[in-house]
Amino acid sequence: DVLDRNVNRTFEVMQNLAGLHAQQGRWAVAVDILRALVMKCEQHLPLYHPLTLVSMLDLAGALSEVSELGKAKKVSERVLQRLSLYLSEQEENFLDARNDWLAVPMEERVSFQEHSAGDFVIMIAEFVKLLLNLQKRDVLRLLKRSNSAVMLNYSTIADAVAVLANCAGLNERAGVELLAVQSSDYFWKTACQYYRRAFEGWSKVGQSLHHPNTSALACGLARCLRETGERGKAIRILTAVVSARRKEATNKRKAPYRSEHDSADGVTFLSPRPQANATRAAWLNINDDEQIDALCLWSLAIYRVEQNPNERERIHALNLLHSSAESLRKATKESSSDDDDVNQKKKHSACREMLRCVEGEARELFQPLATAQGMTDSSKRSFLDESDDSDEGLDLRKNPSVVQFQKRLKETARQIQGRFVSA
Repeated sequence: DVLDRNVNRTFEVMQNLAGLHAQQGRWAVAVDILRALVMKCEQHLPLYHPLTLVSMLDLAGALSEVSELGKAKKVSERVLQRLSLYLSEQEENFLDARNDWLAVPMEERVSFQEHSAGDFVIMIAEFVKLLLNLQKRDVLRLLKRSNSAVMLNYSTIADAVAVLANCAGLNERAGVELLAVQSSDYFWKTACQYYRRAFEGWSKVGQSLHHPNTSALACGLARCLRETGERGKAIRILTAVVSARRKEATNKRKAPYRSEHDSADGVTFLSPRPQANATRAAWLNINDDEQIDALCLWSLAIYRVEQNPNERERIHALNLLHSSAESLRKATKESSSDDDDVNQKKKHSACREMLRCVEGEARELFQPLATAQGMTDSSKRSFLDESDDSDEGLDLRKNPSVVQFQKRLKETARQIQGRFVSA
């Protein structure tokens, strides 16, 4: 279409013009051009279109260069919100269509390529392709490596590729192969590269492991490492992050005053392992310390049990999940579904959904322990449904012998019963 070609040409000219002024150090002029470019993109393209998103990131980066950090942060937040909404909707549509396709008897099914489920995967793949093709733009190349927009650019690509990898992996497990889409292993490795760039970028600008940005990126990086067979590295990264965040929390309680984190205020994440029957909030946008803590602990619990599926690790994982649930309950109490603030409502909904997932993980982890101890079905239900106010911790170092360990395992069922049940 001639009109479409003219509009695309306009976008390209405006990008090049902004890059030219940025190259000559006239960032204020570049800001005006990029602001006009964003407005034009929003008029002619979807709000979640890759060109719209990267133009907004360029604008945020240029605003940072002229020290308008508050405006830059607001633009970055809009990018993350749009990305999260688009990816969550696309993944949900894919999962619904895939489940519908699997529900049809084998002899009556159409090919996956002809079904709408295949279309959703291809749409996400095209979204990722456009993002990658836009990485050679001039403004991005001219921004300082310490500019937060550069790291957000990397994490945006990593998030999108991770969703594509998750969808492709679910297809592979169901024996489905799309010729237009590469293997999930390729996408996980690609996402890992971009998560690592963003993670290293934040680290170089002085943001330690306990910072929300680096912590959330560490979870994304760990998920990619887990999917590519490097679960040991994933565990080491998450262990370091959890330790750093616990140390920071201790210092925070000691300090009478403390400034707020200068975070991106909204980091998207994928759950620690594939969700074949994911709900609408399977992909969430998080912007709170308690949510970051919960995600780190949740991921670490899952990966440790996968690495060593024995009783000791399962008990340790249950304690990690308990801590994760406590963080989420704290965040849920601080927000309210009846609050007039839209962001508080979103936070409340996200925390409730994460809490539901964490409780489900705890129930799955308990089943082998219940079987090992010869518990009856009624005792297992009691473990999950009854309440107990005991907060006594579990210290395996006090039980060096196997006999003592087995006794302690039985006591655990009485000590942590009801901890993972929602109020």
